Amino acid sequence: MRIIAYSVSSDELPFFEKYAHELGVAYKVTSKPLNEETMHLAKGCQGVSDFMHGDYTNKLLQQLQDYGIKYLSLRSVGYDGINLDLFKQHHIKLANVPQYSPNAIAEFTIALTLMLLRNLQVILPRVKTQDYARNNMKGRELADLTVGVVGTGHIGARAAKLFAGFGAKVVAYDHQQSGDLTYVDSLEDLYRQADVVSLHVPLTDDNHYMINTQTISQMKDSALLINTARGGLVDSKALLRALTSKKLAGAGLDVYEFFASEIFGEGKENEVIDDPTFLELSSLPNVIITPHIAYNTVTAIANMVKISTQNLLDFDKTGQSTNQVA
Repeated sequence: MRIIAYSVSSDELPFFEKYAHELGVAYKVTSKPLNEETMHLAKGCQGVSDFMHGDYTNKLLQQLQDYGIKYLSLRSVGYDGINLDLFKQHHIKLANVPQYSPNAIAEFTIALTLMLLRNLQVILPRVKTQDYARNNMKGRELADLTVGVVGTGHIGARAAKLFAGFGAKVVAYDHQQSGDLTYVDSLEDLYRQADVVSLHVPLTDDNHYMINTQTISQMKDSALLINTARGGLVDSKALLRALTSKKLAGAGLDVYEFFASEIFGEGKENEVIDDPTFLELSSLPNVIITPHIAYNTVTAIANMVKISTQNLLDFDKTGQSTNQVA
């Protein structure tokens, strides 16, 4: 099977080489994103592997169909924002990688939380300048705090267990309750109890901007917000107001609502970022922003490439994949 992989990073290349050999596929790889300008690269291939996702327009999918592309597999979990009906109209089957490494994102969630609780985002730059003062550097301990986990799928459930391993009291909210976690009846209950609010839900029309001025008002003034899920869950302007007014104590953000097309993913050292909200958030001493790298571990990347490839092979062999979403 000949497969083209778009948006391939240097970190992924060794795994494409590994699984091309092990799984017996011919891979054509490019660092370019899949869009109407690059879709011609898929000519001669039977399947497409794409990282995250771009704007799958009718024109793009029609051209892929004309090239004989029948299958597309995302090297990621999320497929929010994709018009699944368009894929069906063009007879292109779509799959994702629903579970590449819950540990990767859960552990990163803990890392962001611990950094904020112990002020490491402030301390580390000071140390680089030989400022070793300890004034105003008092931290807080997880074992003294209540953590509210919003969403208890694979990642949220793992994060809850890790938080509990540090001795924190963990409360959770999800429409589907599972395991031995302690659930609250409403998000408002969670917000009012939690010293740390950690988001682990997919982005839908119903929960867009679930963190907004009203819901932030329900949180403790000393609360931290951690978002390693989707940027659109948080109204960034409302978050900025809450942080500058000291309504919230801090935020750890591995996602931002405009990252896909505007900011994250490539170097911006010599560019002016035309987003005052992002720039002000980035400048705050009680905010940590990372460029959507919570997933980025050796284990996760290997699984993303392997499972995405296997999805395409399963489609080609049987017409089905256990990870099919359209």
